[in-house]
Amino acid sequence: MERSQELLDLNRRFTGGELSNVPADQLISNSPAVSVIGTDPTEWFTDRAAIVQMLEAQRQAMGQGIQNIPGNPQAWAEGDLGWVVDQTKLRLPNGVEVQLRVTTIFHREGGTWKGVHQHSSIGVPNDQVEAFRDL
Repeated sequence: MERSQELLDLNRRFTGGELSNVPADQLISNSPAVSVIGTDPTEWFTDRAAIVQMLEAQRQAMGQGIQNIPGNPQAWAEGDLGWVVDQTKLRLPNGVEVQLRVTTIFHREGGTWKGVHQHSSIGVPNDQVEAFRDL
């Protein structure tokens, strides 16, 4: 495994909105293995068409004043498989910032990196998770 500047650059262009004019279906792998897991319990997508639709909806939201502020992304690749991890922030139109932990996995298809999986979460201390309080 080696660090990947190419994936860091792709991640920066994507989170910075530079790829907002590229149709979402061109950014997502055609593999049946695609998946996206978000922070909400209902955000579990394993259908490519649903992922493309969700990505387009997120783009609309970003156009309404939500900003993505990268943290210190790390990118790695081996052959045609690569990933980026980051602790990014979303700044909402009211100025509130939400810290996210994001992992994005890419696969190179026909010479182009495409998203295969993404998982976003909001870190919550274990002592704030009710099920863990009595352990």
